Amino acid sequence: MGGGRHLKLKVSREEKTFETIFFSTNAAACGLKVGDRADVAFYPQFNEFRGTRTVQLQVVDLRPARTRAQCEKALYDKMNAGEDITPKEAAALLPSRTEFANLWRYLRVHASAGPIEGTGCRLAKCVARECGGRPVLMRTLVCLDVLNERGLSCWK
Repeated sequence: MGGGRHLKLKVSREEKTFETIFFSTNAAACGLKVGDRADVAFYPQFNEFRGTRTVQLQVVDLRPARTRAQCEKALYDKMNAGEDITPKEAAALLPSRTEFANLWRYLRVHASAGPIEGTGCRLAKCVARECGGRPVLMRTLVCLDVLNERGLSCWK
């Protein structure tokens, strides 16, 4: 649009689709491709073009959205830094007994051959795949912290 100087997007949330315009930028500058999740800052405005008046969203900032694992890691880091967290955040960080047990069983089986290497995210996925359920990075990290504190593991 505009000779490649402006970016016109269709964005959707909860089955609602909106047209947007981002002036003075192009698709390459945004670092996004079709289907990517994005955080979009905008303000609504009326657009009158060729006698038709519509509402469009004028984008003022656009960036790739953080993944669920990135959001969980940020909350875990916030807790570890001693920052205030809400009761809802605290509840989200609290592992269940089953999550502790699943992690312990996974570590017991797989660490018998030697140290387990990888990221917390990878470990959370492996435990979820083997034991069922959804990988939740922040609670896996809390479980590892507790196991480390009790001298039952040495996760770094």
